[in-house]
Amino acid sequence: MNRIRTYSLADIARKLGRPRTTLQAWRDSYKPYIPTVSGTKGRATRYDENSIRILELIMRMKDDNEPPEMIEKALRDNSTYLAVDADDKDDDKTTPFVPALYDSMREIATALEQQREFNVQLLGRLETQERFNAQLIEHLSTQEDFNKRLLEQLEKQQEYIDDKMTKRDEELIRLVREQQETK
Repeated sequence: MNRIRTYSLADIARKLGRPRTTLQAWRDSYKPYIPTVSGTKGRATRYDENSIRILELIMRMKDDNEPPEMIEKALRDNSTYLAVDADDKDDDKTTPFVPALYDSMREIATALEQQREFNVQLLGRLETQERFNAQLIEHLSTQEDFNKRLLEQLEKQQEYIDDKMTKRDEELIRLVREQQETK
């Protein structure tokens, strides 16, 4: 006959290192999520390993100052995964699923927070780069206008020089002709 090891609330309190009254308060607050062992004789309610795992999860979340709503949500969201088959013979191989799940969730939350901080920094850098780009575009536009005006001035100067040289050449040719004619 397979006998499942059961625990009283006092046993679990010793195992978790918490006062029994604290565990009673947790049990009362989260009763729908903490299974009891059916068929226990007498008035004492008994709990199995699965109940200990759930109470461990509650303990860890309480230690992390999670609000009761968050604890209940974690229990509710994972309630379909919390049930452990009473006939499971691999108890030695089964890791404490709920605390491990909670630890993994905390690691993910930490990684997400780090990613969020990185994203905020990256957005700040992008905004700085966008401001720099806007200034650069404005500067380039100003430079382009300056270059255009400079080219217009150079063209006018070249026209002036060409005109003056043409007039000078014409005057020189006229003078040379006059000189030749007087000879």
